[in-house]
Amino acid sequence: MQVLFSAALDNVPAMLSTCPSQDWLAAAQQWADQQPARRGKKAAQTAFPAVAMERAILAALEVALPLGDANDVPQPLGDFPISAWSTPDGVELAFSTLSRAVCEALAQTDEPVTVAKSVGGWRMPLHVFRFADRLQQVRVTTRTKMSWSDYVVLREHFLDLVADTRQPLLARLAEVAALSATVAAERALPTDVPELSARLFLSWRGFLEARVSAGAVQNLSATAMLLAPLYGDLLPLDNDEAVTSALADDWRQLLAQYVVPVERELAIAIEAYLGARLFNGPLLRYRTLVRGYVEVLEGFAVGLRYAAAIGGLQQRPVSPEQMVAALAMGEQVAAHGGQALPSFALPKLSHDRGPRMADLDMTLESIC
Repeated sequence: MQVLFSAALDNVPAMLSTCPSQDWLAAAQQWADQQPARRGKKAAQTAFPAVAMERAILAALEVALPLGDANDVPQPLGDFPISAWSTPDGVELAFSTLSRAVCEALAQTDEPVTVAKSVGGWRMPLHVFRFADRLQQVRVTTRTKMSWSDYVVLREHFLDLVADTRQPLLARLAEVAALSATVAAERALPTDVPELSARLFLSWRGFLEARVSAGAVQNLSATAMLLAPLYGDLLPLDNDEAVTSALADDWRQLLAQYVVPVERELAIAIEAYLGARLFNGPLLRYRTLVRGYVEVLEGFAVGLRYAAAIGGLQQRPVSPEQMVAALAMGEQVAAHGGQALPSFALPKLSHDRGPRMADLDMTLESIC
């Protein structure tokens, strides 16, 4: 059996026994077991087990169920944070960033966007989910689909963009945003990958700045405090009032003070996180491709807001592990916030002369 997964997450199983998220598995299973039956099935179950696992973990945190022995947790929650599903090319694995072990593995990797292939299977038993149509088609929107082979080509385009270290990080994200916008417009595998231009980058930079600013402080604070037990002492989230105050502060000033100076040190960890998300992000929660890519970009924006606040709380620059955890919290806001999210739109074509690429600031400081 061929198994594909992000190489950055190869060592996660060895780290799970000491991960704080494992302490909550029994509580999550208890919550799932307590849900009323509906048409012969538990209401907590969904068509895709990965969603049920994350919802159960979040619900257990929210209702503050007592911790239990993770060794007694039955499947499928026992697979957390790893999800496996069958594809026409073999089995693929995804790893939930609700797990601190996953965040640390992404932050410590030297293979940020490499995809690993194991012909002999995975090293531990997992439940493999099978889509009804065997994933021969992938949903682009709720009404349109593309073939699995086209999706694989599209995914390789995204991973190539993130892996191109010749470009600054924000420039690569601009290309990711442009490609996702093209997919949304054409509802198919694009015939051409959009080229980076000054006008495109400025449009993306403005969109990103707006999305970082858009986060509602109370909502962000509540999510951070909810997730705090999963990340333990990695994040300074032990005081509700302090967290709310940090998120309400000027995020531009905090980002410039505690994230911008270490952008180069954080780059590999951010690349690894984005690589893992773009490898199977849209399928991780079985969204449409359009929604999946919107969540990737929104999660990155909210993650920057969290990173700025974390730096302000501890009064020192964020570490790679903290940066990935901040992005992970942003991901949860985007994925489980239940809100409609705006998508990036390509700038209109114009014959007007735009600025030169060499004159553009493509660092994180440019959005401050």
